[in-house]
Amino acid sequence: MANVADPKPGGEPATPPTREELQERVDEARHSINETVEQIKGTVEERVDAVADTVTGVLSMTEQFQREPVAWSLGALSAGFAMGYSLGRAHHAKGKNGRPTALASFADDLASELANFGGTLVPPNLSAQLKAAFGVDLSAALERIANVRTSPTRKRLAAPAAKRTRERPKVRGKRAPTRRPRTRT
Repeated sequence: MANVADPKPGGEPATPPTREELQERVDEARHSINETVEQIKGTVEERVDAVADTVTGVLSMTEQFQREPVAWSLGALSAGFAMGYSLGRAHHAKGKNGRPTALASFADDLASELANFGGTLVPPNLSAQLKAAFGVDLSAALERIANVRTSPTRKRLAAPAAKRTRERPKVRGKRAPTRRPRTRT
């Protein structure tokens, strides 16, 4: 937009715009701003609709499971197996001194928390049905898991070196045979 005090291209001084000209410029600016706002609204609405469609597809887990039950079941089974195997390996991790490592302690704590959470998650009637159908008392198994801890085993201290020496067996009339290294010829 040209400044009011700027001279015209021919070198003549610019005349101040009239009120009608100013009103026309304001109206053009308003119209341009309204068009820009409408374009932004349209773009935002399209994006919101696209995100809503994506989120709706992701959040409808029951529909997804009903469409592909085998894939979801195998995925859950695989994840459970991987986590259980990892926790089991970590549970038995021992340090150089024979004591449980920090990883073993973490695995114990995690297993305990999962057992407590699972104990509150499994309703009694489901536990009874599992026991009747498969002979597995799930609540008792979860309780046992919660109570199992990796505890350090105490090693016996070895006897002093003088007491550990063993006498060689004696053979009647002869000395006990000694091992000699073989030499190749």
